[in-house]
Amino acid sequence: MAKIMIITASTGGGHNQVAATLQAGFRERGHEAELIDFIKEKNKMLEILVEEGYEILAGRFPKLYGELYKITNRELLDGPFKKLFIRAESRRMWEIIQEKKPDLIVVTHPFAVKLIGAIKKSNKIETPFISIVTDFEAHQTYVDSKVDAYVTGSRHTRAGLIKKGIASEKIYPLGIPIKSEFLKDSDHPPLHPGKFTVLLMGGSMGLRGIKKVLSRLTAMDEDLFIHAVCGNNKELKNRLTEKHAHAIADGKLNVMGFVDNISELMDDADVIITKPGGLTVSESIAKNLPMIIPFFIPGQEEENADFLALREAAVKIEKEKDIEPIIKSMIKDPGVLEGMRANMKRINMGDSLEGVIALAEDLLKRKGKKEKLKELLEKEIGLLGTYNVWTAVHVENGRSVMSRRLLETYGEEFDAETVEKVFIEDFYDDEAFKKDAGKSCKLR
Repeated sequence: MAKIMIITASTGGGHNQVAATLQAGFRERGHEAELIDFIKEKNKMLEILVEEGYEILAGRFPKLYGELYKITNRELLDGPFKKLFIRAESRRMWEIIQEKKPDLIVVTHPFAVKLIGAIKKSNKIETPFISIVTDFEAHQTYVDSKVDAYVTGSRHTRAGLIKKGIASEKIYPLGIPIKSEFLKDSDHPPLHPGKFTVLLMGGSMGLRGIKKVLSRLTAMDEDLFIHAVCGNNKELKNRLTEKHAHAIADGKLNVMGFVDNISELMDDADVIITKPGGLTVSESIAKNLPMIIPFFIPGQEEENADFLALREAAVKIEKEKDIEPIIKSMIKDPGVLEGMRANMKRINMGDSLEGVIALAEDLLKRKGKKEKLKELLEKEIGLLGTYNVWTAVHVENGRSVMSRRLLETYGEEFDAETVEKVFIEDFYDDEAFKKDAGKSCKLR
């Protein structure tokens, strides 16, 4: 079985959760899979700068974060950003790869895409390389010609990458990998039968905006039950518990911190009110759970919100006061939620994890096939000379003398275009041609 290296970084919870899901999936299939947080692995200063910097910018200065996102998403400004980052970190990443010696690399964070791409461009490795795009718009940071395969959350994301110059055959719209529990239908009865149930979430950091939303929900006269999830923000959980003690006592509200049963809470909910991180969106799509989006981090989350709103799978609102009439309309007319659920089904890509594993195994098979082809071409060069092999790999009408010879001599079948491509990439050499001058070859 293969040795898989999965590279992530702790900027928000989504990248790590996708990486952990992939690790578990690969291990179930018998592969050796190791998860690497490339920021924590070798550089404490970078860890503080990137992880804490992200939390400060996204949590306290979201507009500034959004402007930085837009600036770095411009192709012309991708060069300077890339050079500075790669110069500082590519050596450390190369050290990790030398130590781990993976057969295949999977990346769930865009920063790492540039590092692996740079190492492949330097011809230090030929390791197959998959990039998982964890949002529904691909930022320019994801774009690198050395990525062997992209996995996207939707056909829309695929189209965006094609517009950025990525070859269409490299892009697989399989969906963002999520835990299998989100793919299963619930067999549990409702926890609060007869009540319209709202799941209110603020992401792994516990976005502070849920305070205003919760105040409006608890003030409504309708028969609601609210699951409020504050993530890792203990201070927020304590404040909400204290402020809404009356609603909790009345059996209308449950305030939680970080939980590991989101799938069950989604099963119990009629609607989710949340910020639209890529993973939360994917889990909601899998559950066909309509979304209300009253807050988001400008940048990728805003793009995710627009993606959902355009397809009428979510309602994106500008002011918290708009939540009450939306909830009331959903209670009064069940057709509103039914329509949103139907729209969720249309963008549901199914079991992404199985698709990603199958893709990885196909890339590994192709890698083995390519290594065998290189071995045989090297053998043929030793027998016939570089120039004669170059002549023999020439493709005409989809065939070549060399592809036929490899089948007849070694029993190995390769398509002619692949034989020519591998020869050009690895053996084409003008100096070698000069050494072969005058040698005859009767290959036909």
